[in-house]
Amino acid sequence: MCNPPCCKIQEIYAWLNLTFFLSGLMAYPETMSARIVVEKRFGEQLEGLLRSPRWRALESGQAGRGLYLAFVENLCAAHLCSPQILAFLYALAPPSSAAKLRENMLEEMGLDQEGIAHPSLLLDLARACGLGEEGCARVQKRARGDLSRMCMEALLLRTLKELGFAALVEVSAFEWMLSRTATTIAGFLRVSLGLNPKALLWFHHHAEVDVRHAAEALENIEDYAASYGFSKDEIGAMLDFVFRENIFIRRYLDFPSGDSSQP
Repeated sequence: MCNPPCCKIQEIYAWLNLTFFLSGLMAYPETMSARIVVEKRFGEQLEGLLRSPRWRALESGQAGRGLYLAFVENLCAAHLCSPQILAFLYALAPPSSAAKLRENMLEEMGLDQEGIAHPSLLLDLARACGLGEEGCARVQKRARGDLSRMCMEALLLRTLKELGFAALVEVSAFEWMLSRTATTIAGFLRVSLGLNPKALLWFHHHAEVDVRHAAEALENIEDYAASYGFSKDEIGAMLDFVFRENIFIRRYLDFPSGDSSQP
């Protein structure tokens, strides 16, 4: 199945509806594969993001500068520790998925042929937006705090394999979402904040690279579930846990109450 365009919200909606129709996603029959069930949940999360008032304000250019800066700070904090999380997932990966996760991890670290560490691109983005070194330090502190909270989340789960599954699903959801929205995000940040292509390089990588990673991620989830013996009911319960709220809105658009950057 082809990937959807990454520029117009209406086109993404149309693609989601077509995907659900062709895949028979109006119900969860017993024969439905884990991959199809997971991708349906990804689509529901993405649709929630695209329908949110803050996203619409950002995409339409109607948001104030403060909202764009808060969005950038949230996005950078959400992805700055991706290499550490991928290292954790690589440690738990079954043999059938290990090579793909290792490649993804090395790309994030800048240890592939291109040699560009993705966290450094996020900090370049933050600086280009005018957040300065103080803002970068704040982003780094928030990212480390999010990583610590992920480790504490193990207390809510019974086993390490469940923590690994939850982390894999969330990481994969963002790869899947970014493969469909990174170009749109880069576009509205370029127009609204006056950013040049170099400042937006992180989005270029995730618009192109994550098309492949997003497809591989669904395979990795299926491999992980099969390798660790998750039943369909357990997969459903874990998805309910991960998606107990909209993770894209929580990570990208959840700002402190009373924040002047809100539309």
